[in-house]
Amino acid sequence: AENCRSAICVGWAEDIGRRDEMEDGFVFVDCFAGKKNSAYFAIYDGHGGRQCVDFVTQTLHDNLLTELKVANSSVPDAFVRAFSITDRNMHTSGINVSGCTACCCLLQEERESKRQIYTAHLGDARAVICRG
Repeated sequence: AENCRSAICVGWAEDIGRRDEMEDGFVFVDCFAGKKNSAYFAIYDGHGGRQCVDFVTQTLHDNLLTELKVANSSVPDAFVRAFSITDRNMHTSGINVSGCTACCCLLQEERESKRQIYTAHLGDARAVICRG
């Protein structure tokens, strides 16, 4: 999937507001798991510094990918395990003063060339789907 490009257009904006440091993060992975019609999107609303946000933006999607490869794993179950693994690994690495909310979406082609979107969130971050 080296030159993999899907038909997804993505944009984002961020605003630091009145804070001294931007504590939010986002991730977009086109062709997630090497699949042309698959993508991973996530936003993270950090608090207490950037440590947690930086850790999560670098690891959560990889943990999800690993968990999706588990035999007979449903996407919702893989998300739950990926969140738990990421949290445990973050604490093990010594990050315990900052945190973040998360809103993650996985878009993937499933049966009969139809795409399905899965969402998972922790905290007060939510996704809104708009058409048209």
